[in-house]
Amino acid sequence: MEIEGYGCEWDAELCGGPADGCVDRVIQENGEHPPIYFKKLLNEYPQRKTLGEKLLEHWGTRHLDDSEKVAIYRLRGEPEEIDEDADACLYDYLETTNMGDAREKYGFK
Repeated sequence: MEIEGYGCEWDAELCGGPADGCVDRVIQENGEHPPIYFKKLLNEYPQRKTLGEKLLEHWGTRHLDDSEKVAIYRLRGEPEEIDEDADACLYDYLETTNMGDAREKYGFK
């Protein structure tokens, strides 16, 4: 985990689904715990993004078309229980859906 100003980033290992085995980054803009849900855009080959790319993706979520395909992952365990010294947070695959449904069901803004 790295804390920079008002947010944090964590390495996240994705388990199952279309991005199985991918290690990416999750960010929390205002908070000290990793987010419960993580979306992985499926318009490209699943790969780790730089922090800058991840921030742009995070801030651009509200502008994604409702038809954009995404894989949804859920944090394994509770956010408060994540060990700061762990190599990566584990996220388990839930479903593949479109961005419009993900906004409604999982609260992505």
